[in-house]
Amino acid sequence: MSIDKLVAITELIAAIAVVVSLLYLATQVRQSNRLARAQTRERMTNQAAEEVYKGFVDQPGILRSLYKSEPLSEDEWIRLSGWLLAAMRQREYEFFQMKDGNIEKEVWEAYRGLITIHLGSDRTRKWWDKWGKVPFDPGFCAMVAELLDSQAKPVYFEELQRIIEDADAGPQRTPR
Repeated sequence: MSIDKLVAITELIAAIAVVVSLLYLATQVRQSNRLARAQTRERMTNQAAEEVYKGFVDQPGILRSLYKSEPLSEDEWIRLSGWLLAAMRQREYEFFQMKDGNIEKEVWEAYRGLITIHLGSDRTRKWWDKWGKVPFDPGFCAMVAELLDSQAKPVYFEELQRIIEDADAGPQRTPR
């Protein structure tokens, strides 16, 4: 065998090795991306559950602060503001995850809908406009403004208050 044939065979083997390495790396990158997306969705799910637990189960006064018509006490304002800051920070995180391609647009749109609930009362809209948006990214704030401007004010909390009042009234009995 001549030296030219040996060089050609060596180059062919090297080229095949490069192609196999690239295929392996592409598979690894794809798996890493899937893992990152799964971890992002897991974090979002855990955070949403924590929001519900901390904001409603552990501190039911926060939920009441969202819909009650009476003025809030200083303590109620502090609790509500803290909860809203955490909830909106989570929405901002999700916004960036969507922009970075780590979550699908449909997933983002479902979580984005929570913004209209969080900022769905006159009280929380005023909070956002006056103080809430200060520590957030301007792009996120612009998206929130566009979202709030494009959608009618939800009646979520009015409906919730009605359900609670109906539940407090107890079961209705019909005479026999």
